[in-house]
This record gives sequence, C-alpha cells and structure tokens, in this order.
Amino acid sequence: MTNRQDIRIATNWLDGWSGQTDRLRDEFEKRLQAGPGVTAAEMRRNADFYRPHEHFSAFGKWLNGEAERLRSGAVEKAALLVLANEALASWPDEMRRAHHEWFMLTEVNGSYEYGGPQTGSDLSYHGFLKNKASWLLPLSRAAHFDEAESIFPDVASVQECAATFHDVPLTAIEFTGGMVDDVFDAFLAWAATKPLKALTACNYSVDRGSLSNPTDSLKAKLVDFKQRRRLT
Repeated sequence: MTNRQDIRIATNWLDGWSGQTDRLRDEFEKRLQAGPGVTAAEMRRNADFYRPHEHFSAFGKWLNGEAERLRSGAVEKAALLVLANEALASWPDEMRRAHHEWFMLTEVNGSYEYGGPQTGSDLSYHGFLKNKASWLLPLSRAAHFDEAESIFPDVASVQECAATFHDVPLTAIEFTGGMVDDVFDAFLAWAATKPLKALTACNYSVDRGSLSNPTDSLKAKLVDFKQRRRLT
C-alpha cells in the first residue's frame, strides 16, 4: 500500500467482530504484511533451472529483474532473499560466488561503473561498495579476490571489505596475488569472523610472472591459519 492514511473502523458494527477489536487489528496487520511477490515454487524452479550450468549470476539477474518488475522495496527484497536462500540450499557453496559488480567499484577502459564486463587486464578495482553493495550479496557463500595486491593495498581496504560483507556468511574465500604482512594479518582477522570451510591463495598464470604471487611468508601464515581452524 502507498496510501498511509489512517482508517477508523467501528468494530461493533461489523458482523462477527463485535468486541474483537484486537483480533481485527491483528488480522489487518497480517494482511498488510509485504509479501515477496514470487512463490516458493517459482523460486525453486528457477534455482533448479540455473544450477546445472552453475549460472549463479544468471539466477541473480533473474531475481533482480523480478524485484524491479514488482517494484520491491526493502521489506519485499528481504522476503525474496529468504525464499532464494531456501531455493539455493542444495547448491554447493562454491557455486554461489559473489560477483565483483555486487561488491566493488570497478573501472573498465577508463570509465567508472558499478560492475561491468570482466576482461582481465581491462578491469581494475577502485574500492568496496560498503552500504551501496547489491541487495543480492547476502545470497553469496563464496568470494574471489583477483589481483589481491590491488584490491587490498592497505588495512583500510580490508576494513571496507569487512563492512561490505558484514551480513554475508561466506564459507569459501579465494584470492589471487599477494598482500603485505600487516594487510594480510588484517585479512586473516576478517576471515576468522566468517564460518569458513576453505581459504585458498592462488598464483597468477605464468604469463603474468611471479612478482605479485603470494610470498613464502604469506603462505606460511596461511598454512598456520588453516591448520588452527581446520580449513581446506
């Protein structure tokens, strides 16, 4: 409803409601609750449609399109997320990887935009979106940070990452490249706040060289962290 005018009803004038003011008010409030506008069956059907091809991004695009079609507000989107999480429960966590456009400001060919096509060296990163992150981000269970040395240049960038992913129960984090010691310490401290099952460091491919690959010191800290938390 968009009309928020007060409505006064004489309860005793209504058949079957005499003396039941509180019950009638509860009934009105229940019926005015904002619904998601999508049924659980529809949500499951689309989750099942995209799963064989591991198209988490396509599922997110469909869901965002539905929210726009329904003109969903914050309450309705929250209801959609509940249904979506239930429909995605059978997906392996690694298939539910957050997309850069959901949580980072990127630059493509000199033009700043939210997200955009990821074309390797044509894509650069310019900070986390924090409170402007996509409403779809809480559906994610995994995150990959490419060019970690660029994404995490200092401790403040890790703090921005933590703020962006505050309500996201990540179980898998993967990063390519390296970080300096104090930044990596902050990164591990943030990772420790998540219900992680896996934390993985990746080298760049040979054509990128090895200058930005994780250092031996970083790898040692990672091994110790994973052993203490029994991660893969």
